[in-house]
Amino acid sequence: QKAMPRVFVSFVIFFCGLYVNNVSQAWLQQNIAGYYESRWKAIPPMNHSVILWDVSFKRLPYVRSTKMADMFAGGGPLFVIVRFLVLPGPLSL
Repeated sequence: QKAMPRVFVSFVIFFCGLYVNNVSQAWLQQNIAGYYESRWKAIPPMNHSVILWDVSFKRLPYVRSTKMADMFAGGGPLFVIVRFLVLPGPLSL
């Protein structure tokens, strides 16, 4: 009961930020949709206007399988589920 005003304020701040983010994304889509296409023209052997350079593709080695990345990304949530739901049991609260 005592924490409800703080929870309400946190939800208001979150939804205000969400609204501002959505409005700014809509503005960007309307006003800057063809930014790269208008500034960089296609070079004849290529059929596209520009490819942005990415340091991770330049410096990291090629990976054939994404299995390790999938295991790494799923490991945290799996640990939390096992630690807080399976080990104590669903009726321990």
